[in-house]
Amino acid sequence: MSLATRVARLERTHKGVLRCYWCRLALSDVPPSMQKQHHATSDSVLRTQCWHCGTKYVVPLRGLNEHQREALTLIYNSHPTKQFTDERIHAASIWYFPYRSEVKEYQDAQQKQPVSQNLHMRPGNRAPRSLGVREERYKRERGELMSRAVEFIQTQAERYKRMADGPEFFPLDQTIKEIEKQFPTAYDPAMDDLIRGLNFEKYSPLASRLRSALAICNLHLRRLKKREACEIVLWSKLLPETLDEINFFEQEKQRVIEEALEAKKRDENQKSQAPSNEATRILGR
Repeated sequence: MSLATRVARLERTHKGVLRCYWCRLALSDVPPSMQKQHHATSDSVLRTQCWHCGTKYVVPLRGLNEHQREALTLIYNSHPTKQFTDERIHAASIWYFPYRSEVKEYQDAQQKQPVSQNLHMRPGNRAPRSLGVREERYKRERGELMSRAVEFIQTQAERYKRMADGPEFFPLDQTIKEIEKQFPTAYDPAMDDLIRGLNFEKYSPLASRLRSALAICNLHLRRLKKREACEIVLWSKLLPETLDEINFFEQEKQRVIEEALEAKKRDENQKSQAPSNEATRILGR
């Protein structure tokens, strides 16, 4: 056995013994042959280490703005107990991971065409191939590792929470609960009141379409309002891009309401004209 093979085997054993379950699951290695291509500079990565087992690793920063970088630094380089005692670190975790353009996601979804349910009937689509023995084994071992990693992280979080002895919840948590009530995304009394206030029949097709359109807007607004609350905690101000997207969805809600009212008016006009048209046909006989 060559020296390189022995070293590689020792490294695998070392990682399996000394790395925690989460690091074994989440971290990936860059092969030596690729390390020069992946040369990390201080601007391109955040250097940090696992608080559970001490494994050192880097978090990519390419393409992130200054606020995203600051949030990542708070998340990865603060002791885990801090998320239970420091509201800024708590807010950074809520703000960073779902951060994206809600407007772009909304517009992309609007442009997508319905996909045929009979994709398997189209020529060129093949049945998925069966996995080989090695692939099946890898899949099974990966699933077991994920289960252990999730259990490990949950246990560690509970331990750090006991160590921190912080408040039961932060003011931010109460703000988020209020936001979820303010922007319903399903059947909700507030949504029903709005529909009735616009004189729609509760279960009419027009009311259903309006309810669905408003729920989609509210889903994006809910995320953006949570972002807004976190930004106030993190930077004492609302970021311009978040404000722009909130304004977009508030205007979009008004637009879909106006379109629904116009459709309702057209339906009413057609119904009112129907009897007179029938009378005209009878007289014309």
